[in-house]
Amino acid sequence: MSESAPGNSGEFNTRQMHAYIEGMREDPTVRDELYKAVESRLMRLSRRMLRDFPRLMAMTEAEDILQGAAMRLLRSLETITPVATREFFRLATVHLRRELIDLTRKNFGPLGQGRHEVPLLSGADSDGDLAPLVSDGSGSHQELEHWAEFHEKIGELTVQEREVFSLVYYHGMKQDQIAGILGVDERTVRRYWSSAISRLKSILSPECLAKLTQSA
Repeated sequence: MSESAPGNSGEFNTRQMHAYIEGMREDPTVRDELYKAVESRLMRLSRRMLRDFPRLMAMTEAEDILQGAAMRLLRSLETITPVATREFFRLATVHLRRELIDLTRKNFGPLGQGRHEVPLLSGADSDGDLAPLVSDGSGSHQELEHWAEFHEKIGELTVQEREVFSLVYYHGMKQDQIAGILGVDERTVRRYWSSAISRLKSILSPECLAKLTQSA
């Protein structure tokens, strides 16, 4: 990589991201450089997201989650080029969520080694009026599906709703921080957050929604 290539500054910016992505399509070893450039940030995100999957957290490490998600991300970058770094990390969040859901189904499904454990679904911020999914103690496959449904439905939100929801829910950010990142005012962030919650309530199954709201 050249002197102006990624990794020479402490910040992972859009220009550097594009240089890495273009480089790895010509030289596969550049994939490792790209991963190293974002590893610390993705690791923090992986640990934050894994806390929302408490039963899985007892069976695996954030490093393992990140490794699987990183492979998904790097494969997708072979054909997709995010416009900006915020889109890059949004794509990474999607792959982390998919990795967590797949691992949870594998471990807690009917044949999983953790099938007798009870997966819990953490709800969104209290402002969204969605409470944590309360376990009935059965550890049933149906309960797992409610849990997975919620995380999968997040992917059906609009781009703006999903971005705000993910920054709050997965990254643990405050609305003023999000406003700064997205370059909008807090009122706009609150509007997208409220819209995301309303949309989730409209697309979740009645059974899943009942679980989410029963203790709100």
